[in-house]
Amino acid sequence: MALTKVVWELAKRPEYIEPLRAEMHDVFGPEVGTGAICMNKEALSRLQKLDSFIREVQRWCPSTFVTPSRRVMKSMKLSNGIKLSKGTSIAVPAHAIHMSEETPIFSPDFSSGFMNPAPLIFDGFRYSNLRSIKGQKSHHQAATTGPDYLVFNHGKHACPGRFFAICEIKMILVELLAKYDFRLEDGKPGPELMRVGTETRLDTKACLEIRRR
Repeated sequence: MALTKVVWELAKRPEYIEPLRAEMHDVFGPEVGTGAICMNKEALSRLQKLDSFIREVQRWCPSTFVTPSRRVMKSMKLSNGIKLSKGTSIAVPAHAIHMSEETPIFSPDFSSGFMNPAPLIFDGFRYSNLRSIKGQKSHHQAATTGPDYLVFNHGKHACPGRFFAICEIKMILVELLAKYDFRLEDGKPGPELMRVGTETRLDTKACLEIRRR
């Protein structure tokens, strides 16, 4: 589903396609899309704009609004006085954190040298721009977890397969962008997220128009 959402957002925001293709050309050269290039981990890591777009789509179009979900195994009282009874289900409001200006990374004061757009604005290159700040180069990657980015959970329970998943998504997107043009069907606005409990779904009847370049 993560890959599907990225493709849909590219179709809805075609202004990002050519900058991403230019980055692919810079990294892989003119043979990109011919099957003659080596898409190893090191090369994929240099696709910082593509990495940023994937991360922003994950923030913008979550698979679930809350994560991680846990069940209280024994009654307890937290340091702030909140009581949790045995059997209670608890979760972190991940999407609310991703869309809040109270989250430090989205605060206007996060960096004096970079104006980070508000969280309610989609910026596909938000994270590649953040990585250009001194001391932030290794941060804000699509597979990086943190208290401000909970798509893959965080800490010791973070998804161990996230690095492979992001590399896989990048490889497929490189092939798609190099070989195909795609757009929304007949100028339609594209599918919106449908909420199913705490999870999301895309309209399975929505269609893209795709042609070989």
